[in-house]
Amino acid sequence: AEYMGTALFPSMARAISGALGGALAMAVTYPLSNASIKLSTESAAELRAHADENVLATLARMVRDEGVDSLYAGLESALLGTFLAEGIFYFWFSLARSRWRGATGSDALTPLGNLVVSCQAAVVNVFCTTPIWVVNNRYITRPQGSSKSLLRAARDIYDEDGVAGLYRGLGPSLLLVS
Repeated sequence: AEYMGTALFPSMARAISGALGGALAMAVTYPLSNASIKLSTESAAELRAHADENVLATLARMVRDEGVDSLYAGLESALLGTFLAEGIFYFWFSLARSRWRGATGSDALTPLGNLVVSCQAAVVNVFCTTPIWVVNNRYITRPQGSSKSLLRAARDIYDEDGVAGLYRGLGPSLLLVS
């Protein structure tokens, strides 16, 4: 168990580095992610109307129809979600890797060890961050002109379905881990 104490600082450093890197990447690419979520929630008729659009045309349509702010709707929760997701993943990956190394006595992770350690970190990540992504997606797909806040979106989900509503999609997310 001595290795756990020595693994804590490097695990925290990796968690902070991963969290900051992930948040920066999310901030830069968020309009693309937001456009993708918008497209995935459009009706069949809306999709047919924009069938020949490329990504830039979709972004331009969002700005024209909903304003520049629409490109960044939900950015706050996406940054929080990404920061936490990356931080949790790298922290747990680093700790699990230290445990694996301590148990095997080897500094190198085998491919199987890497898979096991990655899956452990990803499962913890999914359980911790699914509510953030559920709320973020509800906020992004709210009716045009709605002034709902992220907290209101979370409250609406909770009022409709309780805690289970905040974990909608957990099963498929866990399947993606494998």
